[in-house]
Amino acid sequence: MQVTSNMPFGRWGEVSGDDVVASVMIDSLVHHAEVLSLAGDSYRAKNRQVLLSATEEESEIRLGLEESIFS
Repeated sequence: MQVTSNMPFGRWGEVSGDDVVASVMIDSLVHHAEVLSLAGDSYRAKNRQVLLSATEEESEIRLGLEESIFS
């Protein structure tokens, strides 16, 4: 079984609404498990930023075209 999360164990109580329940879940999951913690930039966030930048540039181009057409 594989479980992934973008939240550190210390914040799981926020999701479950109860720190004790989160602690029990974590204890059950990590018993006899290997925990891999990855650090670095998120590819998903990076790609989203690229997409948003492209969308903003396209919007500015469209806005410029509309202004020139109606001027």
